[in-house]
Amino acid sequence: MWTWVVGAAAIVWPLVASVLVPKVFPGLFSKLLLETVEQRNRKDLARYKDELDRSAALSLEQAKGEIIGSYATLKSSMDFLSAGQSGLRTHSVEAVETLWRMMLDLREAHAGLMYFERVFLVRERQDAIAGKDYPQILRSIVNYKNEAAVAARSDPFQAVEIERRRPFCGEKLWLIFVIYRSVYLRSAYLLGRALNLGIYTPLIDDVGIRQLMTAALPQDLLDRAQADECNGLASLIGQLEGEFLKEAARVMSGSKAVAESLADMQATQRLYTREVATAISEIGTAP
Repeated sequence: MWTWVVGAAAIVWPLVASVLVPKVFPGLFSKLLLETVEQRNRKDLARYKDELDRSAALSLEQAKGEIIGSYATLKSSMDFLSAGQSGLRTHSVEAVETLWRMMLDLREAHAGLMYFERVFLVRERQDAIAGKDYPQILRSIVNYKNEAAVAARSDPFQAVEIERRRPFCGEKLWLIFVIYRSVYLRSAYLLGRALNLGIYTPLIDDVGIRQLMTAALPQDLLDRAQADECNGLASLIGQLEGEFLKEAARVMSGSKAVAESLADMQATQRLYTREVATAISEIGTAP
C-alpha cells in the first residue's frame, strides 16, 4: 500500500508544485525564470560577439590588403609619371631655348627694318622710298634692295634642324614661332620690293602679314596697330614675343593637365598613407 501511495505522490506532486509554487512563492519563481533566460541570452550574445569579431577582423584584413595594393599601384604610377615628366621637361626646355634664340637672331638680323618701321611716319617712309624726301632714313634698309642677299640671309632661319624641336614645345608655341618668323621674312621681302619699285605700302597693311597675325592675336589688336602711324608692326611683333614667352613658361613647367594629375595623385597617396596606418593600428587592437 505504501508503494502505491509513494507512486501516486510522485505523479501528483509535480502538478501540485507547478500550481502552488508560483502562487506561494511568486518572487522566487520569477527570479529563477529570469536567471534561466539571462543565462541563455549571455550564451547567445557571446556566440554572436565571437562571430562578429571574426567577421570584422577578416574584413579589416581584406581592406588593409586592398588599401596597400592600391597604394603600391598609385605610387608606381606617380613614380613613372614623375620620371617621364622630368625627361620630357629637359627636352622642352631645350626646344624653347632654341626657338627663342632663333627669334632673337631674327630680331637682330632685321633690326634695320624694324627701326625703319618704328621710328618714321608712314608719309616719311613713302617719300623716302619714292625718292622725294628724307634720303637719310634709307640708310638702315638700303641692304634690302638686294633681294637675292635678303633671301640668302633668310635661309638659316628655315633650317630642318629647327623642325626637330617641334615635338617638344607644343603646337601653340610652335605656331607662334612660325608666325613670328614668317612675319619677319615676309616683311624683309616686301621692303626689298618696295625699294626696287620705289613704291611703299605700310607693311602692316599687307594681307599676308595680317592673315599671319590673326592666327595668334585678336582682331581688335590688329586694328589698333594698323591705325598707329609709326609703331603698328613693331607693337604686334612685341605682342607675339609676349605670347611666346607666356606659352614658353607653361611648356617649360610641364603641361597643366599633367601637373594637376600629379597633384591629385600626391593628395591621394597621402590619404592612402593615413588609411594604411589606421588599418594597421586597428589590426593590432583587434581580438
